[in-house]
Amino acid sequence: MSWVEDTNRQVDFLIKQLHLKGTEKILDLACGFGRHSLEFARRGYDVTGIDITPAYIDYANEQAKKENLNAKFICQDIRTITFDKEFDVVLNMADGAIGYLEDDGENHKIFSVIAKALKNGGKHFMDIMNGSYAQTHFPSSVANCAFASSKFFLSIVIVRYLSCSIPCLPSIIFSSMMSL
Repeated sequence: MSWVEDTNRQVDFLIKQLHLKGTEKILDLACGFGRHSLEFARRGYDVTGIDITPAYIDYANEQAKKENLNAKFICQDIRTITFDKEFDVVLNMADGAIGYLEDDGENHKIFSVIAKALKNGGKHFMDIMNGSYAQTHFPSSVANCAFASSKFFLSIVIVRYLSCSIPCLPSIIFSSMMSL
């Protein structure tokens, strides 16, 4: 099965794990060509996708228009977006660019964008493809504290294809995308 063929089940998983009702406004960071965003929009969610690659954003906008979906896609560096308490959910699927930037400061900018974009009580979901890469390359405060909760928002990190353990993760991962 191709990784794109699993999109429906991944969205089902997200809806279940995040206890979504269908009315939430979703921000998909580093959305690529929008496969998750488009699927959420097909299910009635209001979705905004951000990616730095113009061809991906053009494709996603064309698909949304063609299907008359409530989704918009913006071509922009996710570190520079300026949403303020506008979203119920922020997604970072397939690493969402975190860990691939120049240094910890640049990676932390993404988490600041997420915190600012979320409404009070909002939810952040991050899908990490490789645990050992995350432990080695993510900011230490992220790698060592993969789950964060406050009165303002909930952040959940799911690690797929975990090849080593991050100390706090075994008690935190309540489900795995691999089990889909």
